[in-house]
Amino acid sequence: MHPGPCYALGLAGVLLVLHDRNIVLAGSTLGWLARFASLIGITLGTLYQKRYCGGIDWRAGNLVQYIGAGVLFALGAFAFETREIHWSGELIFALAWLVLVLSIAAIGLLYWLIRRSTATGFASLFYLVPAVTALFAFILFGERLDELSIAGMVICAAGVILANRGAAKPQDV
Repeated sequence: MHPGPCYALGLAGVLLVLHDRNIVLAGSTLGWLARFASLIGITLGTLYQKRYCGGIDWRAGNLVQYIGAGVLFALGAFAFETREIHWSGELIFALAWLVLVLSIAAIGLLYWLIRRSTATGFASLFYLVPAVTALFAFILFGERLDELSIAGMVICAAGVILANRGAAKPQDV
């Protein structure tokens, strides 16, 4: 099956998942432009990496990216922030989650998927992000999860399954 209808199915599912989220209605024009630019950026960056940087060790690649981002954010912090930290258990947990789960585990998984998946199959996984986020928000924070959102999750999953069904697997690098 051509991936176009699968992506349309995934987008319809995402819209159903997000149908009653306040964040959808509360966004400013600049915020929506930034979200769109970041989506385009991660998509183009992933395709570029798949095409030209498949052989790079993910740990070395991460180190270079994190050093560059760290310098940029350090300059911003010194220019615009007080640099005063109020340590708490919640802050330490949040930092540990950001470093261990998001910066190491998730990016490691991202590199692994880039190397072992087709570009179409990998890109289709982004449609699961709102569904999984809504599910975690329900489990962890007691946010509302109605029938329409659940139907959207099923539709997102169906689109991803259809996009990945029968996709040719690239050779291992």
